[in-house]
Amino acid sequence: MVNNSEKNDYAIKKELLETKQELLDKLVSKAEFLREIGRVDGSIELTANQVGKNTLEIQKLRGEMNGKFAEMSVRFSDIDDRFAEMNDKFNMVLTAIDGLSGQISDSSTEKAAGEHTFRRHDRKLDDHEKRITQLEKKAV
Repeated sequence: MVNNSEKNDYAIKKELLETKQELLDKLVSKAEFLREIGRVDGSIELTANQVGKNTLEIQKLRGEMNGKFAEMSVRFSDIDDRFAEMNDKFNMVLTAIDGLSGQISDSSTEKAAGEHTFRRHDRKLDDHEKRITQLEKKAV
């Protein structure tokens, strides 16, 4: 008769053998390991080559962008020059308008003074005509 201790030992040995087999199944062989390393190395080399190509493309684009920025700088400089010219011309127009405005203001002032003088002379003339009329009545 087999006692419980022997049954347990047998079960444990059986489980250990099964676990050993599972681990062996999960372990890769040396050849598979080297093949995987080769694949990873190839992938790394491809990635490094792509990074190198991307770096060259980025440098090329950077050069093109610097050229475009230089062109834009020249264009903005031209625009600034044009605005400066327009500003000078605009200032000349405003100066001319200020001069005309001053002349109109002076003319308005002279006209008002002339009208005032005319009204004063007109009143004196009326006064003189009244006196002359009275003198003529007295003389008749």
